Amino acid sequence: MLATGAAVTTALAQVDREKIYQWINELSSPETRENALLELSKKRESVPDLAPMLWHSCGTIAALLQEIVNIYPSINPATLTAHQSNRVCNALALLQCVASHPETRSAFLAAHIPLFLYPFLHTVSKTRPFEYLRLTSLGVIGALVKTDEQEVINFLLTTEIIPLCLRIMESGSELSKTVATFILQKILLDDTGLAYICQTYERFSHVAMILGKMVLQLSKEPSARLLKHVVRCYLRLSDNSRAREALRQCLPDQLKDTTFAQVLKDDTTTKRWLAQLVKNLQEGIQGDDNLQSMLIGTVMRKIKSRTWKKQRYFKLQDDCMTIWYKSKKAGKAHSTFSVSDVEAVREGHQSEVLLSIADEFPADRCFTLVFRGRKGNLDLVAESAEEAHTWISGMKKLIENLENMGEREKLDQWIGDWFKKADKNNDGRMNFKEVRDLLKMMNVDMNEHHAHRLFTMADKSQTDALEDDEFVLFYKMLTQREDVLRVFQEFSADGQKLSESDLEDFLKQEQLEGEEIQQHAKQLIESYEPSDTAKQLNAMTFDGFLMYLGSAEGSIFNPHCRAVYQDLSQPLCHYFISSSHNTYLMEDQLRGQSSVEGYIRALTRGCRCVEVDCWDGANGEPIVYHGHTFTSKILFKDVVNAVGNYSFKVSEYPVILSIENHCSVEQQRVMAQHLSHILGDKLLKSTLDGHSPIMLPSPEDLKGKILLKAKKIGGLEENINGMVDDSMTTEVSDEDEGAEIDDDNLHRESIIRRVKRSKQRLSKELSDCVVYCKSVHFNSFKHSRIHSKFYEVASFTESKARKQLREAGAEFVHHNSRQLTRIYPSGFRTDSSNFNPQEMWNAGCQIVALNFQTAGEGMDLNDGLFSQNGRSGYILKPSFMRDADQIFDPETPQKQDGHQPCILTIQVISGQQFPKVNIKEGSIVDPLVRVEIHGIPMDQAKQETRYIENNGFNPVWYDTLRFTIHTPELAMVRFVVEDYDKTSKNDFVGQYTLPLSCMQQGYRHIHLLSKDGTSIPPSSLFVHIRITGLK
Repeated sequence: MLATGAAVTTALAQVDREKIYQWINELSSPETRENALLELSKKRESVPDLAPMLWHSCGTIAALLQEIVNIYPSINPATLTAHQSNRVCNALALLQCVASHPETRSAFLAAHIPLFLYPFLHTVSKTRPFEYLRLTSLGVIGALVKTDEQEVINFLLTTEIIPLCLRIMESGSELSKTVATFILQKILLDDTGLAYICQTYERFSHVAMILGKMVLQLSKEPSARLLKHVVRCYLRLSDNSRAREALRQCLPDQLKDTTFAQVLKDDTTTKRWLAQLVKNLQEGIQGDDNLQSMLIGTVMRKIKSRTWKKQRYFKLQDDCMTIWYKSKKAGKAHSTFSVSDVEAVREGHQSEVLLSIADEFPADRCFTLVFRGRKGNLDLVAESAEEAHTWISGMKKLIENLENMGEREKLDQWIGDWFKKADKNNDGRMNFKEVRDLLKMMNVDMNEHHAHRLFTMADKSQTDALEDDEFVLFYKMLTQREDVLRVFQEFSADGQKLSESDLEDFLKQEQLEGEEIQQHAKQLIESYEPSDTAKQLNAMTFDGFLMYLGSAEGSIFNPHCRAVYQDLSQPLCHYFISSSHNTYLMEDQLRGQSSVEGYIRALTRGCRCVEVDCWDGANGEPIVYHGHTFTSKILFKDVVNAVGNYSFKVSEYPVILSIENHCSVEQQRVMAQHLSHILGDKLLKSTLDGHSPIMLPSPEDLKGKILLKAKKIGGLEENINGMVDDSMTTEVSDEDEGAEIDDDNLHRESIIRRVKRSKQRLSKELSDCVVYCKSVHFNSFKHSRIHSKFYEVASFTESKARKQLREAGAEFVHHNSRQLTRIYPSGFRTDSSNFNPQEMWNAGCQIVALNFQTAGEGMDLNDGLFSQNGRSGYILKPSFMRDADQIFDPETPQKQDGHQPCILTIQVISGQQFPKVNIKEGSIVDPLVRVEIHGIPMDQAKQETRYIENNGFNPVWYDTLRFTIHTPELAMVRFVVEDYDKTSKNDFVGQYTLPLSCMQQGYRHIHLLSKDGTSIPPSSLFVHIRITGLK
């Protein structure tokens, strides 16, 4: 019986094989092909070697491809019928058979046959014929990835399969979504595939965004099968460290809470994956358990003074971007601050406040959070050394993560912050009213009809509310850059992309780049182009072009000037030196707080010359404060400690301590002891080679050294030869501002007490600490030419310096080519305001001391000048200011040899997302842009654009401003955005200042800074710059 059955089966199989061969032959004929396709597709599971038979039979694969190509015209426009769809799907079923067979798979890939299916995956029609077509096409790709072969993944990664799958995952039928997600899962499970998706932020964020949308949809319409694949994709992404960091912020809440508990109650595998995913993300943020502990939160003491010490509960929010804290008392309001606002974390007693309680709390429990700009520090004491370590290490890691963020990530973060502000009821969605309120918050005055149209276009889910990714789409429509698109299309041959040649033309003709343009074009495409398809074509899409123009390379400041690029081996007097006045003051000069924080902040901004006003203090300890005023007092030794700790954190080049000495000989000796003991080898106490020099050493020679500028007994030569007495009498310091009231201002003596010049004894110990910067009284330029030594430093108030500049500008410049000069603000500036430093730089004055604690034009110029050359604090003066044989008078630059003026033409094109400055509800910025030239008197100029009414979000000007600049080497350019007001003074919105010599030409973005000099992303100006010779 069995034998008979087997014989019958064999006979049937033989008949089937004959039929199979017959149907394969019939594929070659258009008349018989349709029936053959139908019959063969039914047999593909029961005939194990059907794939080789199809592949090796003559003309068969060509016939199947012909079926596919024949319906291309029916997919666009979408006219595909059910009959057409069924027929081509039978052909696809046979190709799936070929794709999955080990004998034919490699040849199938080598022939690039999957690419013939991609047009079907591009379709969006929801009709059944198209759904069936997409699903069957996905089945072919699914059959390929099911094999887990490396060659399959390698092939697919060279194609656009990932974005195609993501599109279907977002909007396909449940079955299509399931297959597309399975394909993505298989790509992710391959190490190469995971690395590819996580290689760029754009790829990862696209995948994460679609997965997030799917989770949201699944929470409304559950599907255990689809959820399983989604969770597996997330779990695999969490194996990549960069993706893990990002998932902490964007993993949907529904995967963290009990939303899917019911759906997964019987699915132990997916539940295990989900638990592992959450564990991976928690492990990812632990960093020795630090961030994990911060998420749980801890009680610490917030310290404001010796008497104000209050307990607060501090906690890191789930977004890992925000710190939340509140009083322990019930009902008290809470506060938050962003990790992005924190500039640094200091361990131990590194602030006045924490030093004052050092006897009560040990250093290993104390730390300080330092905020950007001029915001006060946050001093904290943890309950234990372990907790302090947790927060110190955790905060440092969070700050590092932020610094490593790309521009696109920062922008998405910024958009997310706005979304949270506008989402009043915290439901993760925004209705149209919330969107309208948000537009006002973002400085947009938009026609309601237009706003609603954009809202509807972004509302893909058609729920009358925008979810987070829909809001991103809304934001992108809102910020469509027509101004940049114009430039892009001008250089694009096809209006769709910039070929490498197009990009080279743009770089050459507009950006005026001359060297290695071809190489630079390739590098820009590699760095900024988000589309892998465009990269393979060596082309740049509009998105890539926009990213380039918004990057550091596309900014107005030349990246070459960011690093140290100048010669730093010339004498100190050949450099402008970043310098601070009354460094110890945090506020004004009458009642302000004195603080070592002033020194720390100045030094970490690259300042290289700080001022110390020293007076006799109690218990034999010198103190630092603004004499004869109500400013608070700090210990000299604490200042020296801060200088020792922070001098070389930002710049390795020398720091000058400018001492205003009012101490007795006894306390001067204590000063010398502190300087020597605390600073050790950092303090320069002898000439570099031990011999008598003939000129000042260079910043390069003095790397890592701290120099004292103060009164000195005798000269450098006598010191070296040992011919100096133990002490001697000398005049009080010229920097005693009480003694510096100009003769023509004597009627203002009541404002600041006049201190008569008195004689003062100097201690030899302190005098010996002064080497290359001996403070001397200035007599005249003639006297200096004949008598002064290269190491002598004269100090001038701003008014005396102006007088010398007016009367003998060229002599002042010549004097400064040989020795150092210090300029400081008038004693009448009791509010710690600043003069314009430019006029002093015009005379070649090196140490132009400003009140770093006071924001405004003076500090903008100072920050602008010293933002170049690696923020070293030293900027090489132009050659005509260094060469003693050249004559340069800032009043008459045209008399200078080689005088070469230039024309600066600035077209102010547009502005982007200015901050709101007026807190009145409904108020929107009316922006105008003022461009200021600061330089020699002949070059000083200001011009403004028109103001744009009610648009601080994306104003457009296309206004052109022209300036003639006679001494470009000294010119600074300051861009100021203001909120125009007819009835009162315009409000400041933002500014950016840079040297003309550091300016890049062409189309450039200017990333605006706040009044404090901190960045305010993504606020910017878009301009076109041209610098030409004067004809």
